[in-house]
Amino acid sequence: MTAIALNRIGYVAAIGTFLIATIILLGDFFGWKGDFAGAGFLFLAIAFIGNLAVLLTIVIIGEFKRRTGYLKGIYAMLLNLPVAILYIIIGSYLQGFYRLELNNDTDSTISQIELYGCSNHALETLHPGEQKVLWVEINGDCSLSMTYHDSTNKKHKVAVSGYLTTGMGTRDTYRISGKDNQFWQE
Repeated sequence: MTAIALNRIGYVAAIGTFLIATIILLGDFFGWKGDFAGAGFLFLAIAFIGNLAVLLTIVIIGEFKRRTGYLKGIYAMLLNLPVAILYIIIGSYLQGFYRLELNNDTDSTISQIELYGCSNHALETLHPGEQKVLWVEINGDCSLSMTYHDSTNKKHKVAVSGYLTTGMGTRDTYRISGKDNQFWQE
């Protein structure tokens, strides 16, 4: 195996790892369907073991066959280390937020929407069919509740999430109609 072939293996491993990690991070950040946080931690373990195996293979073959110039592929792979550290920091930061999609699936506009508990958020109105994504910061153990007024100005109080904790970093959809929600409405 030539040094060029060894370097190519390193380049493919480096680029592949970078692209997969970037897709996972973007998926988690933008709230795409799926468990991207879980996939990120799983991929971190798989990528660590896989890349270590590729590095050792390149070094062993390069040294055994007394090749020179095979280290460029290894350098490319090592460039992923600071990127991996940055992605771990960003992923850990994202785990401190509850991303709540409020979905007004009713036929009327709701108003004076206030979320309280973990942190406070307010919205003036949410029209029929409208959705809003709120990033609720989780500080310690908390719950999240909401009050709003319907089109007849009747005030409603609902439990959105009964328990959240630091590092939980989850996403959820809350439907104003109450359909498929985890908690009941008063």
